[in-house]
Amino acid sequence: MFTTDDLGQSSTFRELKAIYYVSLSFVEHLKHKRAQVRGRSISLTRPFFTVAQNSECWLCANCLIFTIFSFLSDVLSSGIWLEAASLSDSSLSDMVPGLINLQLDAKAPSTVLKYKSGWLRWREWALSKIGVPVIPAKPLHIALFISELAKRSSENNIGVSSIESAVYAIKWGHAMAGFEACPVSHPLVKFALEGAKRRLARPVQPKEPLSVSTVQAIATHFASSASLSDLRFLFILLVGFAGFFRIDEIRNIALRDVSIHSDHMSVYLPQRKNDQYREGHTAFLARTGKVTCPVAVTERLIKLLPQSSSALPLVRRIVKAKSKEYFHCSLGVSVSTLREEFKKHIRPFVSDISKYGTHSMKSGAASNPACRKIAGDLLDIHAGWRCESTKHRYIKHDLSERLAVSKELSI
Repeated sequence: MFTTDDLGQSSTFRELKAIYYVSLSFVEHLKHKRAQVRGRSISLTRPFFTVAQNSECWLCANCLIFTIFSFLSDVLSSGIWLEAASLSDSSLSDMVPGLINLQLDAKAPSTVLKYKSGWLRWREWALSKIGVPVIPAKPLHIALFISELAKRSSENNIGVSSIESAVYAIKWGHAMAGFEACPVSHPLVKFALEGAKRRLARPVQPKEPLSVSTVQAIATHFASSASLSDLRFLFILLVGFAGFFRIDEIRNIALRDVSIHSDHMSVYLPQRKNDQYREGHTAFLARTGKVTCPVAVTERLIKLLPQSSSALPLVRRIVKAKSKEYFHCSLGVSVSTLREEFKKHIRPFVSDISKYGTHSMKSGAASNPACRKIAGDLLDIHAGWRCESTKHRYIKHDLSERLAVSKELSI
C-alpha cells in the first residue's frame, strides 16, 4: 500500500504510515474510542487518536500529524474545537478532519515541526508549575517562561532563536484553537521577548563565499575520480553554484524535475525556501563545455543511477559492497550527511573550513563580480530572491568595491 514517495522515506515514517493503514482496518471496532500504539522506533505512552463518525481516523489524516500529536491533543481539546466535538449534525462532524488538515496546511511541514518543538518546551514548563494552564495561556506565565529561557540561554551562551520559536509556537497554538485574543500579543510578553533579543544578541557570521577560481580548482581535482561520493559532491557543488541553490533544494531534485537539452538544462524546484505557496521555480543552466559544466556532471550522475521511478531524488545514498559501490535504488541522503561530505571535499582548497559551508555555494555565485553585469531583475529571478534584504545577505563585496564609495566622495 506504500506509494513510490513513501518508499523513499525513513523507516520511522513508513512505520507510522503502516499504523495509519492498520487503524483503518479496525475502524468499525475503534469508532468513538481512543487507541494507544507502540512500535519499534516509537513509544507513544498516551492515546493519540480518536475515530470519528465518518469511519476515518480523527487525527490520522497524514503522517505529519503522528509527529505532533502532543501539540494537537492540547489544541483540539480547547477553544473552537470543543464546539466542533459537540456538533450534533453528523455531516458537519465528517468535515472536521478535513478542516484540521487545512489548518495544518497553512504552514509548511518544516515550520509545523519547528513549532511543535517550541510548543513541547512550553507544555513541559507549564505542567511543571502549579496553576499554569497550557492553553489558554496567561500573558504573565508566558513572560515568566521567556525570562527563564533567557536565563538558561545566557548561561549556556546560545542565541535567542529557541526562545523565538517557543513564543511563535504558543501564538500558533492559540490561533489554531481559535482564540482571537492571543496572550503573546500582550505588551508584557512583547517586551519580555524584546529584552531577551537584546540580551542574547550576537553578531551574524555568514559563511564565506566560494570564489569561481576555487570552484574551478575543486572541479579539476575531482573530475577524473571514479568515486560515487566525489561525483555526488561535484553534482551538488556545480549545480548548486550555477543555480544559486540551497542544499535542501538540491537534495530534493528528482529525475522528473530535470530536462536536458543540447545547450542547457532546466531544473524545476517544486518549492524554494521563500516560495510560501509552492508556486515552484525553474532554473535554466547553460552547457559550458568546461570542467565546471553543471549539465555534464548531471548527465554523469543520471547514467549511474539504477532504473527507478522518476519521482525519486537524484542525490542518492551510496551502498558499498565488497566488490563495488552503487547508488541506492530509492533512498536519499540527509542534509547533515551532505553538509559533512561537502566540508570534507572542500577542506584542502580553503584556508579555514569553519568559515565555509553549503551556503558558500549560493553566496559565492551571488558575490561573483560577473553578476554585476547581469540585469538585476534577471538575477533575482534566477536566484529566487523576492526582496533586497535577502539578496544583500548573500552578496559579499571585496575591499576595493567598498572603498569605491568613499573615493567617489572626492574629499
